[in-house]
Amino acid sequence: GLSPFVDKELFLLKEFNELYNENAKRLGMHHYYYFPDSYFKNVKNYLSQFAEFLFIKNNEGILIAGCLLFKYGNMLHYRLSAFNFHYRNENPNDMLIDAIITLALKENKKIITLGGGLGMDANDSLYQFKKKYGNEFRSVFIGKNILNAKVYDDICVLWESKRSNEQKVQYQNFILKYRY
Repeated sequence: GLSPFVDKELFLLKEFNELYNENAKRLGMHHYYYFPDSYFKNVKNYLSQFAEFLFIKNNEGILIAGCLLFKYGNMLHYRLSAFNFHYRNENPNDMLIDAIITLALKENKKIITLGGGLGMDANDSLYQFKKKYGNEFRSVFIGKNILNAKVYDDICVLWESKRSNEQKVQYQNFILKYRY
């Protein structure tokens, strides 16, 4: 059988990141979706009062799925998740969502945000998976702030001078396109 457990102290951040990166590699995700160890260390160092991991393990104690959750007030936000592909037939992601709902009810959370998918594509399997667990859908807007427009524009012009037209089109809506 499978069983959920919570890591409130974020002790298993390295294990989660390894599981997450294995998923990202298997799925051929764009490197934009990879997170360095420093991201998780910063979550632990600066956001630990709001963050925790929820894991699913099997009878042998092997972590087969996990997610990073942020909690604030009456809301629980599902930030990142990963699962061990070798155990896919045990439906660990479904159990993970069930454990999230159970945790939210136990802690009297009123709102669970699962986020969206990887983009605006109606065939996005991540979005389709999450969509089966709710009946309320809202648009999400991400705000970005450019503090020095001149420097930002100069960096973007330099980036564009070294990229093909195809790359320029591919990253035209990325505010941090110069990372690619």
